[in-house]
Parts: sequence; structure tokens; C-alpha cells
Amino acid sequence: MSKINEAMSFIRRVKKEKRLNTVVFFVTSICNEKCRHCFYWEKLNQRGDLTFEQVQKISATMPPITDLWLSGGEPFMRRDLPEILELFYRNNHIEWVNLPTNGLFKDRAHQWLNRVLTNCPKLRIDLNISLDGFEETHEKIRGVPGCYQKTVDMLCSLPPLVEKHRLRLRVNMNTCLNGDNADELIEFMKFVYQELPLDGQYLQLIRGNPMDPSMKIIPIDKLKEIYEFARLLYERYSERLFKRLGPLTRGVAKTFYVGTLALHNKIQYANYLQSTKWPMMCTAGETFCVIDYNGDVRACELRGKLANLRDYDYDFSRFWADQLRQRELTQIVCDQCWCTHVCNIHDSLRYDPKVLALEIPKTYWQTRQASTEWKEFFDVEEEGNDPD
Repeated sequence: MSKINEAMSFIRRVKKEKRLNTVVFFVTSICNEKCRHCFYWEKLNQRGDLTFEQVQKISATMPPITDLWLSGGEPFMRRDLPEILELFYRNNHIEWVNLPTNGLFKDRAHQWLNRVLTNCPKLRIDLNISLDGFEETHEKIRGVPGCYQKTVDMLCSLPPLVEKHRLRLRVNMNTCLNGDNADELIEFMKFVYQELPLDGQYLQLIRGNPMDPSMKIIPIDKLKEIYEFARLLYERYSERLFKRLGPLTRGVAKTFYVGTLALHNKIQYANYLQSTKWPMMCTAGETFCVIDYNGDVRACELRGKLANLRDYDYDFSRFWADQLRQRELTQIVCDQCWCTHVCNIHDSLRYDPKVLALEIPKTYWQTRQASTEWKEFFDVEEEGNDPD
């Protein structure tokens, strides 16, 4: 198969039918940290989490979806989390779970991940563990003394579980770019790449209205420098992820993995200081929706509440058919509310054939040719080398 045919085959596998495929579910409002950059801080540690019976009704009336992206609160503080994941696997045929965590529940993580991956044999889970800088910075941001080492300990304990569920469990690091960590972030990312057993590192810009608004301020030149370094980092992680693939398939997979992450950063950078049109339409409220811990539903995390599912007796299909959702889709187009929210960026690009076929490969090759001062650090392998 030629490289072009291989690429087109990959695009067909990646491209999604334009329907609801992704649900962000804030499974609990309960959290054991006090992050100064949290956009959800005013809703944390409230009463009123959906009961398991209510979640059952929602899942039973929701169509099949591919992606369930959890949020909170801290998801591992919800004691019926394994049952919830197994429920959506049975009822809605989810294929991929994005599971963020602060990394303070090592034993639960091992037990619950092993259970869910064993009981759901076709499910893939990305465990995204938060680290926002070296120890002093991380703990200053998160407000919990001792949390840094506990998170690192959890990370270092996971390789046997990853090996047991090979290709179905990835462990990544999530870092929120902010005013407190920007100056040390490149050195921190180097350290993490060299010392911790990770499949990837992802950068998030603070969105919404954080507890400490000053943390959103990052010098634009520093942001550019961090993104340039991150692109090279994505290249190296892609070599870890795809080392078992043949040379041709590996090249295509790397192009789309690195190109997609670089395009995320390119769009975020363009929207950091002012709203700037994306290269694709935003599909929030059409292919993507948010369910809050108490049953509130939104088109995306940055827009207001549309309804509460209790008004529909927790029948998700009734809500999805309601005209108020159609009005919200029209309003999103009118508002032109382009943003830096990577979840919506990632979900939306999967429905645009031009972005998949042209923009992602172009972004990959443009950034690959960019001159940076860090290439020697990575000692990038020649394209086409056989995997180890």
C-alpha cells in the first residue's frame, strides 16, 4: 500500500460520523485539592451528585457514543466509578475513556482500572495524571502539601498495569500552563520525559474564570517558546507509542498524532489574546455535550446551562430532541465564540475532511521544519528506522 493510500485509510478510520459521539461527564463535584487555576472551583464540594440510579436512566436513554471524557471534582473520589464506566460500555458501546486524576488515589486506580479493563475487553482508557511543575510549584498551585511525591509515586507504579493491558491503557501527564509555572515548564517537561514512565504529555491553557485570575497571564513569547518545545516532545512520544508498528504505518500514525497536537497548540496560540476563527467549525452541542455533576447539560464547558436532565426525568433522548438545543446551535454560530478549549478543538477537527487530509499533515511538516534550539536534546531518530 502506498503512503497516500495508507494515509487515506487512516483518515477514514479517524473521521467520525457527524452525530453525538463525545460526552464530557463531571462525575462528582467532590475534590481533595484546592487548585488556584481551577475554572470549576465555585461548583466544587457541593451536594447533589447524580445518583447511580439517575446515571443508569441517562445512559439507558443515550444513543451509542464513542468517547466518554470524565471530569470533576476528582473522579476517583466517586466510589461507584467502575460501575459507571461498565454501564456506559454496556449501554452506549463507548470505545475510549479519558480519565483525568490528580494522582492521589494509587490503590483505587490500580484496582478500578484493572477491573474495568478486564470487564470491558474492547475499551481503551487514557489515564491523564496532573503535574503542573516541580514539587514547590505543583504544591503551591494545588494547595496540598505532599501531593507532588504521591502523584509521582502513582505514576511510577503503573507500568506493570500498562503492560498487562497493552494497547488499551495509556498513561499521560496533563499540565495546565499558567503564570506560576511558565518559566520552569520546559525544564520540567524535559525532566518528565527522561525520568517518568509516560506515553505522552499534554498542555492545557486555563479556561473560564479560575480561582486566581492572575494565573491566566502568560507572556505571549513564552507561550510560543513552550509550544515550539512541545512539538519536538510530541515527536519523541510518538516514537514510544508507535514503535511496534511497521515503518509505513508508523510514519502515518506519527504524522497524525504529532500534527493533531501541534494543530491544537496552533489554534490555542492564535486564540490566546483574542478570539480567532478556527480552521474548522465548532461542533459543540452537535457532536459533543457536557453533563455536570448535578445533571445540568451544556453544549460545552464555556457556555451556560441549557437544562437539567431531571426536567426530562433523566431521559437524555428527550433533552437531545428538544428545540432549545437547536436554538443553542444557532446561537453558537452567531456568537462566533472561538476559544482555547482543547476538548472542543480536538472533537471538532475530527469531523472536517479538509483538516484531516490537509491541515494536520501540513501542520506536522511545517513545525517539523521549524528551527529550534532543542533538537539536539531529543536526538531525533531518522525517519523510517525499524522499531526496536
